[in-house]
Amino acid sequence: MTKVVAEAVNGLVKVVSGVSAEGSLEARDCAIAAKEAGADAILLMPPHHWLRFGRTSETAVGFLQDVAEGADISIIVHQYPAWTKASYSLAELLELVKNPQVVCIKMGTHDMARWYYDYEKLKETAPEVPILTCHNEYLLASLLEGCDGALIGFAGFVPELMVEVVHCALNGDLVGARKARRQVDGLSRIVYNFGKPSGDGHQRMKCTRWLMGKFPSMTMRRPLRPLPDTEVAQIRQNLEVIGYECVH
Repeated sequence: MTKVVAEAVNGLVKVVSGVSAEGSLEARDCAIAAKEAGADAILLMPPHHWLRFGRTSETAVGFLQDVAEGADISIIVHQYPAWTKASYSLAELLELVKNPQVVCIKMGTHDMARWYYDYEKLKETAPEVPILTCHNEYLLASLLEGCDGALIGFAGFVPELMVEVVHCALNGDLVGARKARRQVDGLSRIVYNFGKPSGDGHQRMKCTRWLMGKFPSMTMRRPLRPLPDTEVAQIRQNLEVIGYECVH
């Protein structure tokens, strides 16, 4: 997929490939493969066994160092929600941004009390490293609070609306940002159901795209199962209420 995208954009925009692996060697190999396929950078997730068992700061910083040294590619650090054991502390983030291959942070803290403090401290230490929000449910708030852009899954669903929200917010056009955000809100509630992004949210997103004639099917990758007919009918009704035409 990385190769297809890289060939399609032909250098017009940067191509970033996500890397999720349970150890340094596997992550390094995935990063090398992404680079060879044409990626300009990787989005490096923390190993997911950390979510259960936790890790030391030495391990967290060392993981990124291993991948950076082994793959020699630009890295976007993916910060997980503050309540998880995989979330980086501010001290760890300040250490990570010292690595010259760290070019960006996808900040998914999901703790608005901590958000701006961390943003300020990171900007003091590494002002050249952009901080991007991935708070789909707090998008406008995080953009206005302190942010350099956005890297959000919902942009793959309604890119034109998300671009408008981000550009208006960063340009200080609060009226325009709120107008675009209101359009986003109805769709966001259909997909995320007032929760943060999750597996069932992606199911609803695919279903919604199919109903709107934007996707060829709503077949789910196993072990996900098809949504119940009643839920599909409710999604169709909710879409029509907010003004979207359904072709299925």
